[in-house]
Amino acid sequence: MGGMEGAWKMRTQIIRLAMGILFFSVVALGCAPSPVYQVKYDYVVPESAEGKECTQQCEATKIQCEEVISKELEKERLSLQRAYQQCLLSQSAARSPILCTDQSQLIQVNYSNCLPDYNRCFERCGGRVTEKNICVRNCG
Repeated sequence: MGGMEGAWKMRTQIIRLAMGILFFSVVALGCAPSPVYQVKYDYVVPESAEGKECTQQCEATKIQCEEVISKELEKERLSLQRAYQQCLLSQSAARSPILCTDQSQLIQVNYSNCLPDYNRCFERCGGRVTEKNICVRNCG
């Protein structure tokens, strides 16, 4: 009986060791930074004069879209700056450790919502749009 019991304990220890190694391997792999990809587009302008003129109209529409986004973000930025200034005034008046942060600096412009319409327009004009995923961080 003693031999069976010893073999059982040994098998249990080996299984625990294997499980531990597996667990730490999974954790180590999970901690490795994943690659970050960004979509890039290549544009081939149509050869015809009409197609080129058409793509210029697409470009003008895209610029209008980007201007609308810029104006909205500027309004949001101003609102956040006012809130920050108000917080600073409250902090000063209350003489308390109120934490004020200027979140207007965190706003980043993102025009990617304008691209799908632009790409469809460009293709309707006879142009070609090619999409590529480019690794921009943690590539390896």
